Amino acid sequence: MKLTKMLSAGLLLPVALLISACGTLDDISIPYLTPAAAPETRTIPVVAEEVPAEPVITPIITTLEWNPSFSQPIRQLEQVLTETAEQNELNRTISNLSHLYDAQLYVLFHDLLDYLPEQARFNEVEEQNKWLDMRMTQATSSFNRYDGGDIGVYHAGVTFIALTKERIEIIARRLDQVAVR
Repeated sequence: MKLTKMLSAGLLLPVALLISACGTLDDISIPYLTPAAAPETRTIPVVAEEVPAEPVITPIITTLEWNPSFSQPIRQLEQVLTETAEQNELNRTISNLSHLYDAQLYVLFHDLLDYLPEQARFNEVEEQNKWLDMRMTQATSSFNRYDGGDIGVYHAGVTFIALTKERIEIIARRLDQVAVR
């Protein structure tokens, strides 16, 4: 009982002070509950609010404790590449290596995007798309330089991998600059 009276008094005092400071109940305006007959000539002061700084983005993936490794299968396939003499086997191996390096770049690039603000993400994606086009143009050029065929496939793969490795290094450096570790 005492607690109820204390709570009532505790709530009543601030409300009474608010009402007395406003003058009359007609001066109190509550959004969406203002009477329909309220005068339309009332001006509402506009206060410029400071735009909040963009929040620091910590990707959820950092708490996952899951980091697939591409290095072991890449090493194994590169070893196979040095030991294989048959052209079909070389082409299959270079193709698998190309896919692994491309997947590694893909994961790394998305990690980088997780840390960037929206406009920087847009710029990175735009740059990456241009780079992907350039990589395809150069790999195609390597293929055509050897008149296509099995040798062309192999050299297109070598070009694809070399360009992808370079891009992985660039993206890894950018990620190191922005990542919260």
